[in-house]
This record gives sequence, structure tokens and C-alpha cells, in this order.
Amino acid sequence: MRRSTKKVTKIFVLITIFSIAWCNFLFAEGSVDAFMDISPSYTFTVDKLPPITDAFSYGDSKFYVYSEPNNILVESYIEIYSVIQPDRFAPHNIIHIFPKKEYQDYEISNLIFVVVRETDVSSEERSVIQSNGISNFIVGYSENINKVVVLSLDGDLVNTIDVEINSKNDLLLSTSYGFSEGVFWLLDKKNNKIQLMNISGEIVLSFSATKGSNIEGIDSTQFEEVITSERGDLYIRDSSNRIYQYNQITGSFLKSIFLEELKDDKIYGFAIDSLENIFISYHSVSDNKLKIAVIVQNEEGKYSTKVINEQPFVEEPIKLLAYRGFLILVTKENYQIYETLPIIEKLQNIKDD
Repeated sequence: MRRSTKKVTKIFVLITIFSIAWCNFLFAEGSVDAFMDISPSYTFTVDKLPPITDAFSYGDSKFYVYSEPNNILVESYIEIYSVIQPDRFAPHNIIHIFPKKEYQDYEISNLIFVVVRETDVSSEERSVIQSNGISNFIVGYSENINKVVVLSLDGDLVNTIDVEINSKNDLLLSTSYGFSEGVFWLLDKKNNKIQLMNISGEIVLSFSATKGSNIEGIDSTQFEEVITSERGDLYIRDSSNRIYQYNQITGSFLKSIFLEELKDDKIYGFAIDSLENIFISYHSVSDNKLKIAVIVQNEEGKYSTKVINEQPFVEEPIKLLAYRGFLILVTKENYQIYETLPIIEKLQNIKDD
């Protein structure tokens, strides 16, 4: 009996210790790796698709993955079966040969999605507009002809725009929200310009990428990625792991987000959801892992990360997308879907506490 009592006491002590340790793991906000660990709900690939070279989306409408060497464009969307149970969903994919054969030597990259209404286009382009007065276009940069190209979803060439840029590495493109449809953002890295342009090539707005910033060392030639949030602001990530925010109406510089804790790591991509949460994918050099994290800001205004997934680092990912309450991590071989609702709920609980 005495031996049995000791055994029960020992088990109770072990359970107590484990419970305390588990609670500390879940709620230790000071630790980068102590937030949560979500696994992908779905991983998708297509025969003959790899290597994937680009990925892009248009808000919560659809997202796309593209293989330039194989001229394959996968048009994807996620069907959510229940608003009450958003974890009940299924992805759907439509495979396109893209672009058409006569343009397959264009070496297209930097792809984005542009929605155009008939009133926003020139008479020359009106013939390709669908009968409902709205059409969708894909805009990118051709390394072969050194021009921005506008293509239909069917892969037809609609327009070429000479932006006097001779390399895909010297520009960035982004979908625009908040302005009239038919426009997109172009960043001329060498000339330190941010321009709002329509698919006819007309410049609607232009401003300096660094004017108004008091950030030491900001350099447009080091810009690596640009995203327009659905609320309208422009976000630019550079090679020093900083993210800059601009007001897209006035072009004024708003703020800089710097993650001190990642100074020895490399950010490869970032995504912004409809609630303005910012997610990043990065290579953690110390443990050689690819990590996905959400950026949080404390009461003092300092930024840090909460890791939500980690996996062995194999190669640089292609893109991180935010879409309909999901994160899409695109690699050369496939894309992985992560549910973000549990993350958002936990973030809200932390704020409420």
C-alpha cells in the first residue's frame, strides 16, 4: 500500500511538472519559438509543374503559381464549406498553358494580377475585354524584350510597355488596391522611383522611394519585394530585413518595421492578410530551419516575431501569400496551405489579456 501511494505521488508530481512546463511553452511571449506550431493542411503539386518560379494573388479572389521553364500557370482557389467551420475546405486548381506558344520565349517574371474595367482601358485594348465589361490581366516583366508585358489569362499579348529597365532584378511590381482598376505599382530600383501605372503604360502617380524617410541606409537598390495591402498602403521589404510602409494616396513614408532578433537571419518573403497582420518566411541560420512567423508589436512600439511553423531548411522558398484566412507557402516543388484562424484567435487573446 505504501509503495502504491508513493507511485501515485510520483506520477502526480510528474504530471504537475509537465503541466507547468507546457503552460510556460504556450504562453511565454518573450520567446521567439514559443507561440504555436501549425502544420500545413494541404500540399499540392502538379506533374511537370516544377520548378515553380513565381506566385501571386489578387486579394481573396484567386492565387496563381507559375513555372516559366514549363510555361504552366496553375489558377487556384479555396472553397470554404462552412463559415462556422472554416477548417472544412478544399482547394481547386485549373491548369493553363501560359503564355501562348508565340510568346513562350519571353522569359516572364515578376508576375502580378490586374483587374480592368472597360472604362479604364484604351480603345486598342477594348477588344479583349470580356462582354461583362470586366477583364483580368497578368502583368510581368520580359527578360527577353526588356519590357513590361500585359497578357490575358489565355496567354495572349495585350500590350508591351517600355519602362527603360534592362533587368528583372531592377524592378518590382505590385497589384494596386484602392485606386480605379487597371493600374499597378512599378518600383524602379535603380532610379529610386515608385510609380503607379496603367496597362496602357501611362504614369498616374510617381514619387521618390526614399524621400521623407529618416531611416539611415535606406536604399532602393536593395528593395526585394513589394506588397499592397487590401486597405491600400504600400509595403516594401529590403535585403536588411526591414519593411517600409508608404501611403499610396500621397506617397508619403509612414514607418519602418525592423526585426532586431533576425539580424543574422534572412527573410525570403512576407504576406499581409485582410486584417493587416504581417507574416514572414525566413531562414533561421542558427538552427538551419525555414520558419514562418507573424510580426507583433509591443506597447513600447518594438517589433518581434512569433514563430508558427518551422521545418528543415532545404532551399529558398519562392513566395509567401495571404489568401482567404490561409497562408500559402510556395516552394519550387509545391505549395503548402496553412490555416491562420488559430493564429489570429491566439493573437487576439494575447491582446485582450
